Amino acid sequence: MSKLRTPEPAPTSIAETQIPNGHTPAVIEPSKSKGKKCLILSFIRHAECHSNVSDTVGIEDSLTEYGREQAERLGNNWKDVHIDALHASTMQRAHDTALRIAKHNHDTTLKVTTDDRYEEWNRGFTSASNLNAETMGLETNRDHRPCGGESLDDVASRARLSLTMLLTKYGKELDDYPKEFLDKNEIDSPNDLPQDLPHIVLVSHKIFLTELYYSMVGWNTGCPYIMTRDYKNVDWSRHIIWYDECTGHLEFSNMRSPPKVSFFF
Repeated sequence: MSKLRTPEPAPTSIAETQIPNGHTPAVIEPSKSKGKKCLILSFIRHAECHSNVSDTVGIEDSLTEYGREQAERLGNNWKDVHIDALHASTMQRAHDTALRIAKHNHDTTLKVTTDDRYEEWNRGFTSASNLNAETMGLETNRDHRPCGGESLDDVASRARLSLTMLLTKYGKELDDYPKEFLDKNEIDSPNDLPQDLPHIVLVSHKIFLTELYYSMVGWNTGCPYIMTRDYKNVDWSRHIIWYDECTGHLEFSNMRSPPKVSFFF
């Protein structure tokens, strides 16, 4: 298994970074003053879609009837949650889930911002018969790029860049950790939020969110890891992230940890 690479600090000037497999080049706006940024980031996996039921590789895939019910319940459960920005994958299943969060939220001005950098792992022409083996961690060659698709390392690169952009754009400047960062208390309700910190919600996909989480785990060390976390439909996690723009150093604290996988090999 290849190692996660420690990312470079955010650029000091506007620059385009090429994303593998034709994703939109990333334009990172320069910070007016580079310092230590902090935000709260909630990860949510989309509701059930047709490919989840049929165990096929879905690219543009809609929610099932049950998935629409899941998304409505999710939106209702999050209706009182303060959200500063709501981001989602451009894929229909994630976008539709995010739209239901926005529809129910008490902030009637809340809009969904979509970005193809949050899309699910593009497996190219991988057959459905290979889907379970790859997503359950049996594919150990993270550098392998299937025909017409991207490698897991490609997904991790997208995830790291996406997180850097969110921190640069929304992070609040803080010289030290917030109290809640040090408390490390796990929450059950989505309404539990520290005051005075920006809260960003990202609705995306199983593999992308898992890669994003483990990118944070290995951000400073580049250490290899074993996948022990998993997001089922509408599962969510929440993290306080503290990032030093000058050094590229990142630390995080779980307010709600990602769910653990129920199988081991």
